[in-house]
Amino acid sequence: MRAVRWHDRGDIRVDEVPVPVQAADEALLAMESVGLCGTDVGEYVFGPLEIPLRPHPLTGSSAPMTLGHEIVARVARPAPDGSGPAAGTLVIPDTQLGCGSCWWCRRHETGLCRSSAVIGLHRPGGLADFMVVRAATLLTVPATLGADEAVFAEPLSCAVRAARKVGAQLLGTTVLIQGAGAIGLLLTQLLAASGVGRLIITDVEPGRLSLAAKLGASAAVVADDCDAFIATLPEPGVDVVFECSGAIGQVGTALRRVRPGGTVVGIGIHDQAEPIDLFRTIVGERRFIGTAGHVWDSDVATALGLIERGIVDPRPLLSATIPLADTVKLGFVPLADRTNGLLKVLVHPQ
Repeated sequence: MRAVRWHDRGDIRVDEVPVPVQAADEALLAMESVGLCGTDVGEYVFGPLEIPLRPHPLTGSSAPMTLGHEIVARVARPAPDGSGPAAGTLVIPDTQLGCGSCWWCRRHETGLCRSSAVIGLHRPGGLADFMVVRAATLLTVPATLGADEAVFAEPLSCAVRAARKVGAQLLGTTVLIQGAGAIGLLLTQLLAASGVGRLIITDVEPGRLSLAAKLGASAAVVADDCDAFIATLPEPGVDVVFECSGAIGQVGTALRRVRPGGTVVGIGIHDQAEPIDLFRTIVGERRFIGTAGHVWDSDVATALGLIERGIVDPRPLLSATIPLADTVKLGFVPLADRTNGLLKVLVHPQ
């Protein structure tokens, strides 16, 4: 079969590899729609960031690595032990793996497992013709949704988990989202429907800000004007900042922008040290919360339900659909450019 594999920084190839062999509890999936994530692009431009060069302690896999963790697929061959959906079912696989026995796994916090792994980074992923996954953790896609809508459940689950970190405290608050990429725009829709009082989003690209305004943002502010805009807000100012950009220095910026006693939720990631004003943060009793390891049967299932009910509409975020053979030329190369306004590119292996 074909597989899009990371070999080295700037070196992603469409290789011929064997079709994976199922374990007793695994289903063989035929890929329908696979999203290219900022994490994947980061590996292409800056990697290896997450991709192991030596066998991963949980999965045993290492580079070259088949990418892809935003996945909708069809069951080609059900699990031999009878678990999971029948052949032909459209599904979303659980891409977050844990050891299954540690303190965190026993509490259903797989992403915090010390051996945690992500399919598509630490084990072969969905940018291929086929993949195998544990059948019991497959989510069935509702009949009312197509693959190109359901594939947004994985990135939306990041927004769901981030909002849950703050919880009911979001009601009536002033919220700032830094970064109008796919996660920021999905979060915009989620928060607009969740009862926040004022929803501000900032980015460097006017086109993305225009879309954010259409999707429910109260104010869409170009990055250079954001501090001046915040200065016009009534006391106490910004209650919560969601840092989605992942740009260097933006956590420190978020902690400066949030009011005393406010909360910053970090979603975007980079691999550099992040300086912050420790005195201002401590004396102002500002909080920083990280969020990453979304759980398949809570965060992802909730996201899928939000899309099914039309509370979040991912279609405005879809920039292009491309064949597997052109993943590098039409996917990774233009997404790495970051100046063309692309949001989400979906690969159609079939």
